[in-house]
Amino acid sequence: MSGCEEDLRDSQHRPAPPWRRCTFSESRSQGGVVGAPCQDKPAALETAQAFLTAPERPMIVARRRSLLALLALATACGPAGAGAHRSVLIVTLDTVRRDAVGFHGCTPSPTPVLDTLAREAVVFEDAYTVSPVTLPAHASLLTGLYPASHGVRDNRATRVPHTARTLAEILHARGYRTGAAVAAFVLDECFGLDQGFERYTAPLRMMQSTVDMPTIRADGMVDRALEDLGELARAGGRFLYWLHLYDAHAPYDAPGTAPEAGDRERYAGEIAFADRELGRLFGGLRRLGVWDELVVIVASDHGEGLGDGPELTHGYFVYDPTTRIPLLLRHPDLAPQRYAGQVSLVDVVPTLLDLLDVDPGGAFDGVDLAPALRRKDAAADGRVVAIECYAPYVAHGWAPFEGVVRGPLKYLRSHANELYDRAEDPGELRNLYRADDPLVRELEAQLDVVFRNPARRLERSVVHLDSADRERLAALGYLGDDETRSEDDPPDFAALPDTHEKAEIGERLWALGELLAAGRLDEALVELRTLAALDPENPEVLERLAEVLLSDPEAASRNVDEVERLMLKVLAKRPGRMKVHWILARCAHVRAEQARRRLGDVDLRTVMEQEAAARASGRSGGYPGDEWRAETERSIRELRTVLELEHNHPGALSALTGSLIEEAHVFGRVGRTDLARQHLTEAIDILDRILAAYPRDDPAWSAKNQLRELARSMLEQLPGAE
Repeated sequence: MSGCEEDLRDSQHRPAPPWRRCTFSESRSQGGVVGAPCQDKPAALETAQAFLTAPERPMIVARRRSLLALLALATACGPAGAGAHRSVLIVTLDTVRRDAVGFHGCTPSPTPVLDTLAREAVVFEDAYTVSPVTLPAHASLLTGLYPASHGVRDNRATRVPHTARTLAEILHARGYRTGAAVAAFVLDECFGLDQGFERYTAPLRMMQSTVDMPTIRADGMVDRALEDLGELARAGGRFLYWLHLYDAHAPYDAPGTAPEAGDRERYAGEIAFADRELGRLFGGLRRLGVWDELVVIVASDHGEGLGDGPELTHGYFVYDPTTRIPLLLRHPDLAPQRYAGQVSLVDVVPTLLDLLDVDPGGAFDGVDLAPALRRKDAAADGRVVAIECYAPYVAHGWAPFEGVVRGPLKYLRSHANELYDRAEDPGELRNLYRADDPLVRELEAQLDVVFRNPARRLERSVVHLDSADRERLAALGYLGDDETRSEDDPPDFAALPDTHEKAEIGERLWALGELLAAGRLDEALVELRTLAALDPENPEVLERLAEVLLSDPEAASRNVDEVERLMLKVLAKRPGRMKVHWILARCAHVRAEQARRRLGDVDLRTVMEQEAAARASGRSGGYPGDEWRAETERSIRELRTVLELEHNHPGALSALTGSLIEEAHVFGRVGRTDLARQHLTEAIDILDRILAAYPRDDPAWSAKNQLRELARSMLEQLPGAE
C-alpha cells in the first residue's frame, strides 16, 4: 500500500475535537506526552506511559475532524506595485478525476458551482497531475517543480526541502499576506508546504489518539476559510489564500449519501458536497467585496481509479483516470476559453506569477502559459508533460512508474515499459512498446531529461545510519553493496518486482485494515505473515507485521527480537523511513524494561550509586544497570531521529519527554546533575510547546501539565539551580 493509500486506510469519520489558535513557533511541535516507567518515580510520571507501554492498534480505521491551531497573520503589507489589486485564491480538490465534474462533461453534473465558475474562466482541457499522490502533487503545484526536482515522491516519506521556493514565499516577499487551510494531515506543516505562509491550518493529531491521518470535512474547512478571508479582506491589501478539500478521497461517506449506494454514486456525492460548500465560500467572498477582482485557481491533485483500469483508488499506477485532472483559472483580465494544449500542475506557478506581474526570481520545470492565454492560443504541438508514481517503490519496494505524455502518446518506464496511443486506445489497453522503435527512443530521451538529469534538483536532507546502527546491521549481515546508494539514484526498474503482479498484495493490505479496526489481531497476524512470505522485502508489510507483534506489552516482550530483526532489515536499505525508527524506539524501551525487571527489587538509584562507587575504585564494565542505560539511550536516539523526519509526531514527542524525565529522575538522585539538567530542560521545552498547541479540554492536557510542573520542580531542586 502506498503512502497515499495510507491516508485512505486511516481516514474514517468521527466528530470533530476542538481546535485553538497558537503562535507560529508553538505550532511547530505538537503532540502528546508519554513516559517510560521507572522505579520510585512520582505519580505524575506514572501516568505518562501510553505510547511505549500501552497496547497499540497501529492501523485502526478512524477519522478525526479537527483543526490545527492557527498562526497569527502579520499585519504589515509591502508597497503596492503592478497588479496590486489582484489577490489570489487557490482551491485544491483532493482525488477528483477529470471526468467527474460537469464542466468536463459529467452528467448529471455534481458541480453546478464550479460549472458556473468555469463559464467565466480558462478551462484547461488536457491537464495532468505530476503524481497520483497527494503530497508530491501539491509540492509541485506550489513550487513549479517536478518531484524529481523537489524530491518528494510519496506521502510522509520526506518533506519539501527548505531550499525550495514556494509560491507563498515569492508572493509574501512582494507584500502579499499569505494563508492556507488544508483538510488532511498528509499536508501538515511538518512536510514543508507551510513555507511562506503566515497562517497554516491543518488537522491536529490529538494526544493519545489512535487516528494517524486526521481529516476535516468541506463544511469545517469553508468555515475556517471564511474566517481567515474575512480578516484578510478587512485588513486590505493583496493576499494569497490556499484552501484544500479532501472530501472526494475514500472512504466515500458524504452527508446525505446512502451507505448502500455504489462507489461511483458515493464518490459523486462527496464531490457534490464539496461543490456546495464552495458555493458558500464564493458567496462569502462576494459579500466581502473581493470576488470580482479575485484570481481563482481550482485544481485537483490527482484522480481516482474507480475500477477503470487496475485501480479502485489511486497511488500505484499512472493511467488517465488517476493522472488527468480538472484545472481552471479565473482572471478578471482573461477572456473565458477552453485551452486545448497539454498542461501540468507545474505550470501553475510560472503562469500565475506572469499574470500578477511578479518577477519569479528563478526558473521552474513548468511553462508560463500566460502569453498563450492572452492570445487565446493553445501551446504548440509537441509539448511534453511528465508523470510519475514512486509510491509503489517507496512503500513496497516495487518498480515505480516514470512517464511522459506528448499529444495522444503516453510512454511509461517501469519493470516493463509501456507505450499507448490514447487517440486509438483511450482505455490504455494495448501496449505498443517495441525497444527498436525510433519513437520509443525519442520519448525515452525526453523522459530522461526530467528523471535522470533534472536541471533544478534541490538539495535535501538525508538520514544516514549512525555507527551503532551500522554495527548492529553488520552483525546481522544486512549491510551490502547497495548501502551507499543515494536515494536520488534511479532504481533498477527491471530488477524490481512488477507492480502489476504485486497489486493483489496492496489490495490485501487494504483489506487488512478491516481486521485491525475490529481488533482481530490474531487473524491480522496470520495474514501479515502470509504476505511477508509472499513479499519478504516489502517495507510496509514488515512494518505492519512489527506493529502487530508489538500490539500489547506481553506480546512486545515476547516478540521484541523478531521485531528488531524485521526493522533492521528495512533500515539497511531505507534509513529514512520514519516508522522504522519509531518501532525501533519502542523495541529499545521494551528491552530497557526487561533489563530493569532483571534487577529485581533493587531500584535504579541503588544500582547507579553502586556503579558510581565501583567506577571511583577503578573497576570498569559489567555493571547491572548498563543494559538499562544503553537501551534507554538507544530509545532516545531513535525518537530524536523520528522527530528529524516528522517533527510533530505525537508519539515520539510524548515518549521522548517521558524518557528524558525518567533518566533525569535517576541521574539527579545519584549526583549527575549536568545530565539531569540537560534532560529536564529539553523535556520542559517540549512540554511547553505541546501544551501551547493543544486545547485545554483535550482529555490528556491536564496530565501533560502535571508532568511539566513535575519537571520544573525537579529542575529547581537540582544542586546549583538558580
